[in-house]
Amino acid sequence: MLYYLATPYSHTNKDVMRSRYLKSLRAQKKLMDAGIAVINPLANSVPLEDIGHKFGDEIYDMDLAILRKCDTVIVLTLDGWKESKGVLLEIEEAHKLKLKTYLLDFDKIELFVENLLKNKE
Repeated sequence: MLYYLATPYSHTNKDVMRSRYLKSLRAQKKLMDAGIAVINPLANSVPLEDIGHKFGDEIYDMDLAILRKCDTVIVLTLDGWKESKGVLLEIEEAHKLKLKTYLLDFDKIELFVENLLKNKE
């Protein structure tokens, strides 16, 4: 199984964006530490922004192309996820593809991982 981690990112405050990015990495690490194969699109794009690349709306097409290769979508429910253009597109695409979609509360990631592993058996 290959999991896709959908996380809100864009915001008017750069500190909020940085916090969302770092939380996505922490969630990715916890999932990977449990043996869960997960793709985090922010891990692909944010480092490029850090070296000066400017993404436009084409980033959504790239992220959706990656999502289409996955079996399941995990939505990291950070503040703003319900308004995030990217997350809403990712959820819509997951529904079109009939992919399982899970909501992940960052503060309850250990319980989420435990339940996910239990249900994989």
